[in-house]
Amino acid sequence: LLQRAANLEVIGQASAGLKLLARLPDDGARNDRELTLQLMRGAAFWAVEGFSSAQVETAFTRARELADACRDSGRLFVALRGLFGCYYGRGQLRRASKQAGEVIALAVKTGSRGDMCVGQLLAGQIALWRGKPVEARQYLESALANYDEGEQQARMLSSQIDPAVNAGIHLGWALWTLGLPDRALAVAGAAL
Repeated sequence: LLQRAANLEVIGQASAGLKLLARLPDDGARNDRELTLQLMRGAAFWAVEGFSSAQVETAFTRARELADACRDSGRLFVALRGLFGCYYGRGQLRRASKQAGEVIALAVKTGSRGDMCVGQLLAGQIALWRGKPVEARQYLESALANYDEGEQQARMLSSQIDPAVNAGIHLGWALWTLGLPDRALAVAGAAL
C-alpha cells in the first residue's frame, strides 16, 4: 500500500511538473525535462493501474517521441520496454512483438549487451505465448547468455524485474513444452 501511495505522489508531482513545463519555451531543455517526467509517470502508472492501462500507453508513447527527438537511446529503451509491457499485458502480442524487435534493434545500434538481454527476453516471451517454443528457447537462452548481473542490478529499480529470473522461468515453460521436463525443472529452479 505504501508503494502505491508513493506512486500516486509521483503521478501527482509529475503531472504538476508537466503543467509547469507547458509555460516554458519549446526547446531541447523542455523536451528533456518532459521526457523524464513522462517516464516517471509511466512507471508509476504501471504500479498503480497495471501494465496495460491507457495512462501507461499515453505516458510511454509520449516518452518515446521525446526520446527520439532528444536522441536519447537510454531513455528510448525505457519507453520501448514500457510500451512492450502495456501491449503484452493487454495480450496484444503483435504490437508487443514489434516493441521487442525495436528493443533488439536499439541494442544492436548501441552495442549494449544489457539491452540485448532484455530485448531477447521480451522476444522470447512473445514467441512462447504465440506457440513457438523453439523460437522462444533460442531467444531466452540468448538472453541468459547476455545477462550481466552487475549491470542488471544497477537497472533493477527502473526495470522492476531481473531479466535472468524472467528468462529462466519462461525458458522452463518452453523446455517443458518441448518435452524436456528435467531440463525445464532445472532451469526454472535456478531462476527461482
